[in-house]
Formats: sequence, C-alpha cells, structure tokens
Amino acid sequence: MQIPNQAALLRIYIGESDHWRHKPLYEALVLAAREAKLAGATVLRGPMGYGKSSRLHTTNILQLSMDLPLVIEIVDTEEKINAFLPQLNEMIGGGLVTLEKVRVIHYRSGTEKDENAPAALTALLTGKVQAGGGRETVLAGALDAVLAHFHSETATLHRLAADGQTLHLLAQKGLPPQLLDLVKTIPVGKGIAGQVVAQAKPVTICNLQTDTGGVARPGARETGVGGALCVPVRQDGVIVGTLGIGTQREYEYTPGETALLEEAGRILAPLCVS
Repeated sequence: MQIPNQAALLRIYIGESDHWRHKPLYEALVLAAREAKLAGATVLRGPMGYGKSSRLHTTNILQLSMDLPLVIEIVDTEEKINAFLPQLNEMIGGGLVTLEKVRVIHYRSGTEKDENAPAALTALLTGKVQAGGGRETVLAGALDAVLAHFHSETATLHRLAADGQTLHLLAQKGLPPQLLDLVKTIPVGKGIAGQVVAQAKPVTICNLQTDTGGVARPGARETGVGGALCVPVRQDGVIVGTLGIGTQREYEYTPGETALLEEAGRILAPLCVS
C-alpha cells in the first residue's frame, strides 16, 4: 500500500471508557480503519486532558480518573479519509474530530526496501568520488554512506598490492582499535577478504560468531560481527581490492545486496589504485 506525499491526518479525541457495541471505542475505530484499508492508525494515551464538559481526566493518584483521554490518529489520502467520515460519525458520541493536511516523508514497513535506494547510494558514491578531495576524507564519507544503506556497523576497504599477494587496508569503519593490526595486511587466500581475491567472487557468512567453515581469520570473532559480506573491487574487470561490510546481528545478505556492494566497489576502485 502506498500513499502520496500530500496526505490527510485524521485525529479523533475520545475517552478510554467510551465503547462501541460492547467493545472499547478506540479498538473499534482502529479495526474499522483497517477494514477500510486506510494506510495506518495509532492510539495515543494521554496522562491528562479535558474536553467539552471541562471535566478533568488525569492519572494523578489524588484525582484518579478511569476515563483517560485518548487520541486516534489515522493517515491516508484525503479522498479515503473523507470516505471514512460517515462511518466514524456513526460510531462516536462525545469527543472531538479534526482533519488536517500533512506531508508524508517516509512510509514503509521495516522489511520493505526502498526501490530508489540503490540508485541513490550509487549516485551519492559517484558524487563523492568525482568531487575529489583527500582520499582519506572521501573514503570515510563513502563508507559511512555504505553502512547507512546496508544497516551495518563495520566496513573495510582493502587495496590489492601490485604483486597480487597481499591486501592492504585503505579505510575502515567500526572495527575495534585492538583489531586494526589484524586487518592492516591480509595475505591473499587468508580470511574473508583474502578468499574473495583468491576465488574472484563475493564471500558471505550468515553468522561469523558460529561459522565453522574456516574462512574467517583467527580473531575475526572479536569484531563482534554476525553477518558479513565481502566483494571484489574491480576496475575494468581486474580485481584491485576488496570491500567488506558486517553487522552485529545474524544476517544473510541477499544477491541484490551483493550486486549493489560490488557496484559500490566499482565506483570506489579508482581510489584503490591512485
């Protein structure tokens, strides 16, 4: 379900003791909104308030009321909200109803991906590289952008030495200081990054803390990383380094995320050879 940027916010002010057909009114209203396929509804409970009767409703122990104020907020297009108003008018007795225009900034579930996000990330990285500046500054900003997109906590970018035998750390985010020496130089074929170069393909681990495949280097668990993904950084088809990310939670990066991280590596590749 999608709603446009310009939408409507319906607010319904009632009391906690109000009922509709033997059911709490707030519950009946939320269920009715859901049945009408409105975009979203939230019930807010107030510690104090009064309405048309001027009777105080409060959680204060000295003035305890069993009829605390509630506000139900419902958001959708103005057209759908207006279509819901006759049903609302039938359900409520006393109370207050307001309607106002709102601008929707963000509306999706926690598991839903923004279809435009990959393009936004690649455009952002491209802009950072083209803008120039010190390599350290550009890479720091680029890794911040990568971590924000992938909801991850650690990132590393390694450059492949000219002899093709070792990887050297160019930039990192989120690694404990005591582990930096461990990742500064990685032999090809060793650890996740080394295996990426040796196999010339991405390597992913769902949970580094419980992995028994022997890919990760000794001490890698000390990073606190669960899910990990590392991809080759290619320039004109030639591997020039590796780009890795990790998250503290157990997580299996998807093929789409792998492809996007490879594209991020391609954009950052010039910084690995300059």
